Amino acid sequence: MPRAVSFSGLMTYEKCPAQYDYKYNKGLKGDPPGPAAARGTRIHKSIEEYYLNDGELDHEIPMQIRRAVCQPKDVCEEVYPELEFAFTEKWEQTEFEADDAFVRGFMDNVFVLPDSLLVHEYKTGSVYPEHDDQKALYGLASLILFKEFDTVEVAGVYLDKKKVVPTRFDRSSIMPMKMMWTKRINRVHLGDYPARPGFHCRWCPASKLKGGPCLLG
Repeated sequence: MPRAVSFSGLMTYEKCPAQYDYKYNKGLKGDPPGPAAARGTRIHKSIEEYYLNDGELDHEIPMQIRRAVCQPKDVCEEVYPELEFAFTEKWEQTEFEADDAFVRGFMDNVFVLPDSLLVHEYKTGSVYPEHDDQKALYGLASLILFKEFDTVEVAGVYLDKKKVVPTRFDRSSIMPMKMMWTKRINRVHLGDYPARPGFHCRWCPASKLKGGPCLLG
């Protein structure tokens, strides 16, 4: 069974199959995380500590968005920061590192509220179109994991943009969502990894611009 695909891996493949091949199949390492990535990690960690250990939120989280970040803590029955998930090709739950894992990932925060289910994905930086896809996958994952709920709200919490963008998913859409994601993920395992040169090549460690093995990027 091929290695399980994460959301970021799928986005890499759909942007450039060759980049996916070099990174995930051949293990080509990229540049160390820069200051922006380190900042995002620090802010995410502070939110996790806030919910797990009553820690202090990072000072860079703007006051205008703190209510959205903090509010679920007062009303949720359970909270699952950095909740990991893994499913087989039949969309049955399995262990994260299991050989039969087909797709896996982490959700930033899952809140079990008295009458509803809420997922937060915290974002520093800009809003990107693929965030809608990420919310859809995490909506599906949540409905599989928490069978007692018929709907889930997955919200992109944009810390720098000071806004929250929620999307609601319901159980009636599970089957078409499974079919769509299965089709997209299966493409990754076809064994064909052509290069698709583009603007993204300037950050790809395989690009010839960086002295990598890709001759097209």
